[in-house]
Amino acid sequence: MTHPKTLYCIDLDGTLVKGHLHNYLMMNCLEKCSNKLTYNFLQDFQRGLREPALMKELFEVLHKNGQPIAITTFSSFPEVIPIILSEIGLSEDVIASIHVVHGLAHKLGPPGKNGHIQQAKKHFQLGHDIPCLLIDDDVSNTNYAKQSGHSIIHANPFGPTFVDEIGKLLCQFRSDVIKSEFN
Repeated sequence: MTHPKTLYCIDLDGTLVKGHLHNYLMMNCLEKCSNKLTYNFLQDFQRGLREPALMKELFEVLHKNGQPIAITTFSSFPEVIPIILSEIGLSEDVIASIHVVHGLAHKLGPPGKNGHIQQAKKHFQLGHDIPCLLIDDDVSNTNYAKQSGHSIIHANPFGPTFVDEIGKLLCQFRSDVIKSEFN
Protein backbone atom coordinates (compact mmCIF):
# COMPACT_ATOMS: atom_id res chain seq x y z
CA MET A 1 0.00 0.00 0.00
CA THR A 2 1.39 3.40 -0.89
CA HIS A 3 0.74 6.50 1.12
CA PRO A 4 -1.47 8.97 -0.79
CA LYS A 5 0.40 11.86 -2.39
CA THR A 6 0.55 14.80 -0.03
CA LEU A 7 2.64 17.96 -0.17
CA TYR A 8 4.70 18.29 3.00
CA CYS A 9 5.64 21.90 3.83
CA ILE A 10 8.08 22.37 6.68
CA ASP A 11 9.01 25.69 8.26
CA LEU A 12 12.59 26.72 9.06
CA ASP A 13 12.78 29.17 12.00
CA GLY A 14 11.37 27.67 15.18
CA THR A 15 10.65 24.34 13.48
CA LEU A 16 13.80 22.90 11.86
CA VAL A 17 15.91 25.08 14.11
CA LYS A 18 15.02 26.15 17.64
CA GLY A 19 15.90 29.78 17.21
CA HIS A 20 15.28 32.38 14.55
CA LEU A 21 18.11 31.99 12.03
CA HIS A 22 16.79 34.73 9.75
CA ASN A 23 17.01 37.36 12.53
CA TYR A 24 20.45 36.09 13.59
CA LEU A 25 21.77 36.41 10.05
CA MET A 26 20.14 39.83 9.58
CA MET A 27 21.92 41.11 12.71
CA ASN A 28 25.29 39.60 11.78
CA CYS A 29 25.54 39.98 8.00
CA LEU A 30 26.64 43.21 6.43
CA GLU A 31 26.48 42.25 2.76
CA LYS A 32 26.76 38.53 2.23
CA CYS A 33 26.40 35.90 4.92
CA SER A 34 29.10 33.36 5.39
CA ASN A 35 28.48 29.70 5.95
CA LYS A 36 30.47 30.09 9.17
CA LEU A 37 27.68 32.19 10.71
CA THR A 38 25.15 29.46 9.92
CA TYR A 39 27.39 26.79 11.46
CA ASN A 40 27.92 28.97 14.55
CA PHE A 41 24.15 29.33 14.92
CA LEU A 42 23.60 25.57 14.55
CA GLN A 43 26.23 24.77 17.21
CA ASP A 44 24.38 26.84 19.80
CA PHE A 45 22.20 24.47 21.85
CA GLN A 46 19.57 27.15 22.49
CA ARG A 47 19.17 28.04 18.81
CA GLY A 48 20.47 25.05 16.84
CA LEU A 49 18.82 22.07 15.21
CA ARG A 50 15.49 20.97 16.64
CA GLU A 51 15.01 17.20 16.91
CA PRO A 52 17.57 16.44 14.16
CA ALA A 53 17.26 12.62 14.31
CA LEU A 54 13.47 12.80 14.10
CA MET A 55 13.54 15.34 11.27
CA LYS A 56 16.14 13.30 9.38
CA GLU A 57 13.90 10.25 9.58
CA LEU A 58 10.88 12.28 8.47
CA PHE A 59 12.65 13.71 5.41
CA GLU A 60 14.08 10.31 4.44
CA VAL A 61 10.75 8.48 4.81
CA LEU A 62 8.90 11.13 2.82
CA HIS A 63 11.56 11.07 0.11
CA LYS A 64 11.61 7.27 -0.05
CA ASN A 65 7.83 7.28 -0.47
CA GLY A 66 7.95 9.81 -3.31
CA GLN A 67 6.24 12.57 -1.37
CA PRO A 68 6.92 16.18 -2.44
CA ILE A 69 8.68 18.19 0.27
CA ALA A 70 9.09 21.96 0.51
CA ILE A 71 10.78 24.16 3.05
CA THR A 72 8.42 27.11 3.47
CA THR A 73 10.06 30.06 5.18
CA PHE A 74 9.77 33.82 5.46
CA SER A 75 13.59 33.95 5.58
CA SER A 76 15.56 35.98 3.06
CA PHE A 77 18.44 33.50 3.24
CA PRO A 78 17.45 30.39 1.23
CA GLU A 79 21.11 29.62 0.60
CA VAL A 80 21.56 28.40 4.19
CA ILE A 81 18.87 25.71 3.93
CA PRO A 82 21.09 23.07 2.23
CA ILE A 83 23.60 23.60 5.06
CA ILE A 84 20.91 22.94 7.66
CA LEU A 85 19.61 19.87 5.82
CA SER A 86 23.16 18.55 5.52
CA GLU A 87 23.74 19.10 9.25
CA ILE A 88 20.59 17.08 9.94
CA GLY A 89 22.36 14.27 8.10
CA LEU A 90 20.44 14.14 4.83
CA SER A 91 22.09 12.86 1.66
CA GLU A 92 22.64 15.15 -1.31
CA ASP A 93 19.95 13.19 -3.19
CA VAL A 94 17.33 13.94 -0.55
CA ILE A 95 18.41 17.58 -0.24
CA ALA A 96 18.20 18.05 -4.01
CA SER A 97 14.59 16.82 -4.01
CA ILE A 98 13.44 19.43 -1.48
CA HIS A 99 12.05 22.66 -2.91
CA VAL A 100 12.53 25.92 -1.02
CA VAL A 101 9.86 28.62 -1.04
CA HIS A 102 11.08 31.72 0.76
CA GLY A 103 10.00 35.29 1.21
CA LEU A 104 7.46 37.36 3.03
CA ALA A 105 3.82 36.37 2.86
CA HIS A 106 2.56 39.71 1.55
CA LYS A 107 4.78 39.26 -1.51
CA LEU A 108 3.46 35.74 -2.17
CA GLY A 109 -0.24 36.49 -1.92
CA PRO A 110 -2.48 34.75 0.62
CA PRO A 111 -1.82 35.14 4.37
CA GLY A 112 0.44 32.97 6.49
CA LYS A 113 2.15 30.19 4.55
CA ASN A 114 -0.73 29.74 2.10
CA GLY A 115 1.15 31.62 -0.63
CA HIS A 116 4.18 29.43 0.02
CA ILE A 117 2.00 26.32 -0.26
CA GLN A 118 0.59 27.55 -3.57
CA GLN A 119 4.12 28.17 -4.89
CA ALA A 120 5.22 24.68 -3.80
CA LYS A 121 2.20 23.07 -5.46
CA LYS A 122 3.01 24.95 -8.65
CA HIS A 123 6.66 23.84 -8.50
CA PHE A 124 5.71 20.18 -8.08
CA GLN A 125 2.88 20.52 -10.62
CA LEU A 126 0.30 19.43 -8.08
CA GLY A 127 -3.39 20.11 -8.49
CA HIS A 128 -5.40 22.00 -5.91
CA ASP A 129 -6.98 18.69 -4.86
CA ILE A 130 -3.64 17.31 -3.58
CA PRO A 131 -3.60 17.67 0.21
CA CYS A 132 -0.92 19.56 2.08
CA LEU A 133 0.47 19.12 5.58
CA LEU A 134 2.13 22.23 7.02
CA ILE A 135 4.54 21.78 9.92
CA ASP A 136 5.15 25.19 11.49
CA ASP A 137 5.77 26.71 14.94
CA ASP A 138 3.74 29.88 14.28
CA VAL A 139 0.13 29.41 15.35
CA SER A 140 -1.11 32.09 12.95
CA ASN A 141 0.51 30.22 10.02
CA THR A 142 -1.08 26.95 11.10
CA ASN A 143 -4.46 28.63 11.65
CA TYR A 144 -4.43 30.20 8.16
CA ALA A 145 -3.43 26.86 6.65
CA LYS A 146 -6.15 25.01 8.55
CA GLN A 147 -8.77 27.58 7.49
CA SER A 148 -7.72 26.91 3.88
CA GLY A 149 -8.31 23.17 4.31
CA HIS A 150 -4.72 22.05 4.85
CA SER A 151 -3.61 19.64 7.55
CA ILE A 152 -1.23 21.00 10.15
CA ILE A 153 1.23 20.01 12.81
CA HIS A 154 1.85 22.88 15.19
CA ALA A 155 5.53 22.70 16.10
CA ASN A 156 4.85 24.17 19.52
CA PRO A 157 8.19 25.11 21.07
CA PHE A 158 6.71 24.70 24.57
CA GLY A 159 5.10 21.31 24.30
CA PRO A 160 5.65 17.71 23.26
CA THR A 161 2.95 17.69 20.58
CA PHE A 162 5.42 18.36 17.76
CA VAL A 163 7.46 15.23 18.51
CA ASP A 164 4.32 13.17 19.15
CA GLU A 165 2.65 14.26 15.91
CA ILE A 166 5.78 13.61 13.80
CA GLY A 167 6.04 10.21 15.49
CA LYS A 168 2.43 9.40 14.57
CA LEU A 169 3.05 10.44 10.98
CA LEU A 170 6.12 8.20 10.77
CA CYS A 171 4.10 5.31 12.26
CA GLN A 172 1.58 5.68 9.43
CA PHE A 173 4.36 5.23 6.88
CA ARG A 174 5.86 2.31 8.81
CA SER A 175 2.43 0.67 8.98
CA ASP A 176 2.10 0.96 5.18
CA VAL A 177 5.51 -0.72 4.74
CA ILE A 178 4.61 -3.57 7.07
CA LYS A 179 1.26 -4.12 5.33
CA SER A 180 2.91 -4.21 1.88
CA GLU A 181 5.51 -6.75 3.05
CA PHE A 182 2.80 -9.17 4.16
CA ASN A 183 0.58 -8.81 1.09
